[in-house]
Amino acid sequence: MTKRNRAGAEIDLLTWARLRSDLDYMIVAEDTTGAVTVRTVWEGMDEPPGFPGVMFHTGVAVAGTNRFETVVDSDNEADALARHQRAVEFAHADTGDPSGAGRRLRAALAAAATGPGEPHTAADVVTGRQGPATSGLQ
Repeated sequence: MTKRNRAGAEIDLLTWARLRSDLDYMIVAEDTTGAVTVRTVWEGMDEPPGFPGVMFHTGVAVAGTNRFETVVDSDNEADALARHQRAVEFAHADTGDPSGAGRRLRAALAAAATGPGEPHTAADVVTGRQGPATSGLQ
């Protein structure tokens, strides 16, 4: 497994370990909306070709806790930031029980990537409404 910095450049294990211990470097973005905190972190582990990368994880937790549930992965920082923003938007629209936010956000993010006529917000997933065409999370 290849270790990479946030820019995607290959790094050695000691550099990776040092960067992973630096919270300012590791936490890419963090927002709290209502009772949910959305956090995107750099993991820096690149899988072999053909396997999903785990360069960045975006997760949610009930605000005030530190138990994050991954809702979407990204293989580069630009996508991670875009997906983080989308997760924040979905979390803001979500009116359900905060303890189920991770499941609903995962479903909303997956639905947003499927295209026209599919639910495209957490509220749409919860209520069963069909959303308009969106660019989705590619």
